[in-house]
Amino acid sequence: MKKVGVITHSFPTKNLPSASIFVLKEVQLLSNYYAFEVIVPQVFGKTKNDWFNKNVSFIDSGIPLSTFNYFSIPRRKLPELTKKSLTISAKKFIHGSDADLYHIHFLYPSGLLIPFLKKAGKKVILTLHGGDWHTNQNKIMSKHVLNACRYADKIITVGKDLHNSVIKKFPSYKDKIYHVSH
Repeated sequence: MKKVGVITHSFPTKNLPSASIFVLKEVQLLSNYYAFEVIVPQVFGKTKNDWFNKNVSFIDSGIPLSTFNYFSIPRRKLPELTKKSLTISAKKFIHGSDADLYHIHFLYPSGLLIPFLKKAGKKVILTLHGGDWHTNQNKIMSKHVLNACRYADKIITVGKDLHNSVIKKFPSYKDKIYHVSH
């Protein structure tokens, strides 16, 4: 059975059981056909009150789930630093994984891992949800958006308008961009 690694920064927790429930539902739906591992990168210190809080309790879904911590400056101020920290922290999971394919949910920050995954010889699917696309259309993020879309083997958009927006920005990638309603 082929194995899929899902990398997402949002997954249902005991405190927020509906947070990104669509990621869990997708994994549950497809788990009859593929083995899965879910990896949820977590930022060190989103606020000063949770700087050392590593006790996020995810719901028990029966799907193998791992987390790792990385450093990021708020508001996408230094995406190169975030990318470097995320990549360094992800290396042990990626190199120790037998996943055939990685499905990345959200352009930022998860999408920053796509060039690294491709260099590691992995196949990658990127799902864009809308807000992650629209909030990253600026000068600071343009290189990272381009690299995520360039290196992704397939890109899934969850809305028709989003699909059209991505194709308009990257017409040469049209053949690898798909619309899948959620």
